[in-house]
Amino acid sequence: PASKGGRGETSLLELAPEARDAVAAFVSQRFAVCLERLEQLRRAAELDMYVGPRLAELLELVRERALAQYCVPFSRVALPRLASAFGLSVEDAERAVVKLVLAGTLGEARVDVAGGWVARVHEDSRDEAIKSVRRANKAFKRLVGVSLLRSHLVRLPA
Repeated sequence: PASKGGRGETSLLELAPEARDAVAAFVSQRFAVCLERLEQLRRAAELDMYVGPRLAELLELVRERALAQYCVPFSRVALPRLASAFGLSVEDAERAVVKLVLAGTLGEARVDVAGGWVARVHEDSRDEAIKSVRRANKAFKRLVGVSLLRSHLVRLPA
């Protein structure tokens, strides 16, 4: 944590406004803007002795994470819409998504090239939760019934 007057994470991001803008764009899911800002940082980052040798790999990881993050809230994503969100051609978006599917990053996803869709296969935890609630409800009703019967039997005169 940064102390008052010290150089913390916030002040380091202030020194590189493009990096701050890239992080803000990623967090707000404006991925095309994020990737643009990272490209603006490329020339300076290539000169860095630590980041330079790994820059292509780092940018690819950010791009993959952004693609995966974009797909999270949807069960189906249209490839043309995904391409426009990232400022890519549909073919480039398709190649990137296929790479993610093969790597398992998108979970159990399928790419429908003919239809232009990426469909994620979700485990339906909602159905399982509903079944669990129904079982608990049935057990509760049985317990209440048994308790009522017992209380009536206790009240009967001997």
